[in-house]
Amino acid sequence: MKHVIAYDGITVIVNPANKVSKLTFNQLRGIYNGSISNWKQVGGKDKPITVISRESSSGTYADFQKDVMHGDKYRSDVITKSTNNEVVTAVSKNSNAIGYIGFAYLNKKTKALSLNSGKGYVYPTAKSILNGTYPLSRPLNFYNNGKSSSNLTKEFIDFVMSAKGQKIVSKVGFVPVKK
Repeated sequence: MKHVIAYDGITVIVNPANKVSKLTFNQLRGIYNGSISNWKQVGGKDKPITVISRESSSGTYADFQKDVMHGDKYRSDVITKSTNNEVVTAVSKNSNAIGYIGFAYLNKKTKALSLNSGKGYVYPTAKSILNGTYPLSRPLNFYNNGKSSSNLTKEFIDFVMSAKGQKIVSKVGFVPVKK
């Protein structure tokens, strides 16, 4: 049985020095598949794009592959990082870099981009992620075998869905299902 306990948004980030502030999904896919290799092609400076990705074992990678890449292979020179924090660090140190992270890891060292999936450009915020207008919103789920009505599993899920549990969800940077 699936239990949605919070929401996250895959957040596309660049270095704050980068003047690009928005991308279409086609541009984003092109950057990651290699058909776009210079920031000038998407309204930025005439500089090569350094592409940073999560490792293929990451759930963020899997969702990005499904929702953005649509089966395209990543460019051959993509730099892979094991964690969201490693992506943030790499992008913060390279003004020509682009990467993607979970929304909870967004900080002032990088700049989030607005994305357009055909309904206008939307910046990742708690509100746009929760209401689904941000195009890379995704639920975070707990799963159980469905037999949780009288055991510790039910108690734990009930706690996570309680006001106190949802406050913890928010504190760690995810978007709570309930306020």
